[in-house]
Amino acid sequence: MELNLKLNAVWQLFQKGDVAQAAQLALQIAQSNPSAVEAQHLLGICYAQQGNDVAAEAAFKIALGLAPNHPKVLANLATLLRRQNRLEDAAKLWQRAVSVAPNFTQAWIDLGLAELKLGRNQQSVASLHQATIQQPQSALAWHGLGNAQQECDEFEAAEHSFKKAISI
Repeated sequence: MELNLKLNAVWQLFQKGDVAQAAQLALQIAQSNPSAVEAQHLLGICYAQQGNDVAAEAAFKIALGLAPNHPKVLANLATLLRRQNRLEDAAKLWQRAVSVAPNFTQAWIDLGLAELKLGRNQQSVASLHQATIQQPQSALAWHGLGNAQQECDEFEAAEHSFKKAISI
């Protein structure tokens, strides 16, 4: 089977909920194709879904070693780190993701929400504002923006953002 077909098979297994089988196939692909970034990426996703954070982090880091500016790998590793309450490290990865992929709306949202939790309220406003520009129908982005604006004592702007989130 061609590499892309094998990777598609992993993704299909994952989407069907057969994560163990998907992880096993991704591991086989990664071992036989050590330079295949997407194999390591999918392996990390599978491990993360299984709750094997150590293995997931290792797979994501191998993928980043192969492609240091891969925005989805950066974002998925950041999501894993957020789950482990390693918010500072996660925020740095989301920042890298949006610097290499400025139109990656979900990374802007995740970055903004992390900044808000870290108390970087002005940065959070800027990141979440960027997300609302890119995806004006994202209730999550508008709600996050409203929370960040509220923390900055921008109450009128916050009210507008909350109303926008509710209307969506």
